[in-house]
Amino acid sequence: MNVDILIICFLILVAVAIFMIFYKFLFPYLGGNSKSYSRSSSSRASKKRGKNKNNSAPNGKPRQTCPICNSVLMSGENLQSRVFRTGHEDEICHIIGCPHCYPNCQSGVRRVCPVCEKEIPADGHLVARIFHHVAKADHVHVLGCNNCSRH
Repeated sequence: MNVDILIICFLILVAVAIFMIFYKFLFPYLGGNSKSYSRSSSSRASKKRGKNKNNSAPNGKPRQTCPICNSVLMSGENLQSRVFRTGHEDEICHIIGCPHCYPNCQSGVRRVCPVCEKEIPADGHLVARIFHHVAKADHVHVLGCNNCSRH
C-alpha cells in the first residue's frame, strides 16, 4: 500500500514537471501570450508627424498602430514581420510594414524610422527585439531601421 502511494505521487510529480516544461518553452510560440506591437499615439514620432490623434477604438481599447507609418490598424489588418527564433528569452524581429505602407504605400503615408527619423525604402524594414515573458505580455523594442541598426 505504501509503495503504491509513492509510485502515484512520483507519477504526478513527473506529469507536473512535463507540463511546466511544455508551458515554459512552448507557450510563447503558441500565440497565447502576444501583445500588439505598437506605440501609443502620444509617442514623440507621432506628435512630430501630426497623424492619428484619436488612437482608441469605440469600446475604449487602444488600437494597434504601425511603427513605420503610424497608421491606425483596424481589426483584420496586421503587421508584416519576420521573427528569427533564437530559443532565448529575446528574439530578433524584422517589421516590414502594414497594409497601408507595404507592399504599396498609400498616398499621403510616409515610411519613417522612429529612431533616426529617415525615410525607409519600400524594400526596407525595422529591426526589433522581442522579449517573451511568461507572466506578462510580450515586449517589443524597436532598435531602428535596416540602415541605422547594427543588427
